[in-house]
Amino acid sequence: MHRPRDLASPRARAAARFGALVVVFSTLLALSAWPWSASADTLPEPTAQTERLPWQSSARPGKGGGRFVRELGRRHDVARRAAGASPGAVLALTGVLGELLGEIDSDELTRFVAAIAGDRRRHPLVRSYADYLAARLLEHRGDIAGARERLVRGGYLVSWQIVGPFDNASRAGEAAVYEPEKIGFVPEAQMFGKLAGEAIGWRAWDYAGLPRGGYVALDDLLRPADQAVGYATAWVHVDRETDAALHLGTAGPYKVWIGDVLVGAGDAYRAPDPLQETHAIHLGRGWNRVLVKVATLEGMWGFYARISAPDGAPLAGMKASSEPPASVVAGRAATHEVASLRRGLERAAEKDRRGWARLDLVEFYRYVHPFDKDDKHAVELARRADADVASARSAFLLAILDPDSNGSRRALATAEKRAAKEGPKSRGLHGQILLELAWRERALGLETRYDELLEQ
Repeated sequence: MHRPRDLASPRARAAARFGALVVVFSTLLALSAWPWSASADTLPEPTAQTERLPWQSSARPGKGGGRFVRELGRRHDVARRAAGASPGAVLALTGVLGELLGEIDSDELTRFVAAIAGDRRRHPLVRSYADYLAARLLEHRGDIAGARERLVRGGYLVSWQIVGPFDNASRAGEAAVYEPEKIGFVPEAQMFGKLAGEAIGWRAWDYAGLPRGGYVALDDLLRPADQAVGYATAWVHVDRETDAALHLGTAGPYKVWIGDVLVGAGDAYRAPDPLQETHAIHLGRGWNRVLVKVATLEGMWGFYARISAPDGAPLAGMKASSEPPASVVAGRAATHEVASLRRGLERAAEKDRRGWARLDLVEFYRYVHPFDKDDKHAVELARRADADVASARSAFLLAILDPDSNGSRRALATAEKRAAKEGPKSRGLHGQILLELAWRERALGLETRYDELLEQ
């Protein structure tokens, strides 16, 4: 993400930075493997010092350096408080690139995610998500080969055969059974989809052509890309019968099969994120076919897919290919439990009596977008958490999630008052709240008030 650097004034620069922030989705995330094989100049091994003080950084709270340095300091504190295998440590990472890449030195961000990725006390899914962010940082530096290697080691499926579009007018395609579901993979098969008389067939999709952190963007290759259904297939190989987990993030309703076994489905239209869904799967010895179906109405159309061990760690010895093998094994239903950061945070929130675990879950929902865009579950949880916690951050999260403009504005005004009262510990958040207020005033034509808030 690049910011303009030649703006006329500090106020304009601040406004431009915030404008970029409010449109960035945190569609970042998934995972990569250990032991580490990255070169030292891309993601260094933790030193003895970082093993003793894994969250030590030059970007510490109270050291000055502006709002973005304080935000990184806050994330260090989140990681330090969520010790051991706590799923809450992921909140130090969700949204970090969208908020800080381009504002904080990329080497500083690399050290931050490396410390978490390299900490063996952490939950495997937290470590793997940190490693996913390391791959995104390699992409940012232009090291596409290094990023791809890291994603593949982490279990991301980055090469596919795709076909579409099929029709999804009035959402009918979500339940429709199109040819890719009826027959096995036939490379030369000709099918008829959304456009009458226009034959479509399987075509290759590879990460290197569209490097976006392992996101499989169907709408870049399949047209028309509205009110449509698309399919993607790949094959994974293991040397023995293996219980595993399939992690998915989708932009629309989906179904996913291993062989001929349906292992997961969802009906939400949303912004895709790698941490959205986790399904238990069983892989037979040999090559196993993965088939993903994703629908769209408009906007983004695609998915993330990663296969891991049941605890979220990379699956040792797994290979993946977009080329069909000579034979595939039959699918088998899975019955084992698999780890999920989302479920871990939701269970903690269910037991919470003071509201802090609910606030953590609200923060997770803010960046991961697990629900349909019209679903009110996240904002209702945010209201409950704000009533319990009554902090500047709880009110700010409610303001961000509330679709009602009046309710959102009231929550933002409350957040500003609380942040001012909370003092230095909320200084970085206070600046973010003031910028949000400024942009909303400008949208109403209140330029004088906009300028006043930017000056604050």
